[in-house]
Amino acid sequence: EDGKIWNVNYSDNNVRLLGALPDDIDLKTSSVSSRGNNCYIGTNKGIYYFNSFTYEISKIVSNQDSLGVLNLHTVASFEDSKGDLWLAQREAGVTRLRKTLNSALHDYGTYEFEQYYAKQKDESIFSDGRVMAMFEYNSEMYFGIQNQTGYFWKYDDEATSKFVKVSINTEQSLVKIAFANDTVIWIGSFTGGISKYDLKNKELIYSWNTAKGNLPTDWIAKMVLSVDGNLLFKGEKDGWYEINGENYSVN
Repeated sequence: EDGKIWNVNYSDNNVRLLGALPDDIDLKTSSVSSRGNNCYIGTNKGIYYFNSFTYEISKIVSNQDSLGVLNLHTVASFEDSKGDLWLAQREAGVTRLRKTLNSALHDYGTYEFEQYYAKQKDESIFSDGRVMAMFEYNSEMYFGIQNQTGYFWKYDDEATSKFVKVSINTEQSLVKIAFANDTVIWIGSFTGGISKYDLKNKELIYSWNTAKGNLPTDWIAKMVLSVDGNLLFKGEKDGWYEINGENYSVN
């Protein structure tokens, strides 16, 4: 939470300071995503890109962004397999920076800027909630909404509203995502605890909450996989806990 980026080598426990964000960034509500050697840090003042080769940190901007959307609070980010960067901004829907043939790699000012607004009056996913989680499955993008339960939304370029509803058999809202493997995801919510869901077979594997599964909290603030494949999670005020992926016990 001090804005610094560290490299930890687990083989020799060597820790190196690589860089730091500006001092005026509020990191208590930040988000981090990565793909390969690329790292994106969402903050209350926009989205930053960390170059793991040069250790440079740069703010992502676009001269196509006439409303200054890229300066807003970014709660989630995701780079898809095509190299497009998707951003979820608080109260501003989803932004897509689309990589084209004329785009310079990771020079996001050369990417096509597309914005899907939060206050659209059609069948937009953003009409009654905030996008909190994004993931890619079978080369398609999916989105989870804070105030919506029982379904994801999938991006569909052919659809009128660009998004279509995908029902899932869980009553949890989708605000945090972690992949257990290529087809199974962990779902964290702000009110219903944690679920484990099979995307391929479209079925709920298991769920945990304060009433079932011995969770200490139903509010899931952060989730990450451990090196042994277990799920580490953090509540709003609690410390870190672990769910064993084999016997579903909570430690």
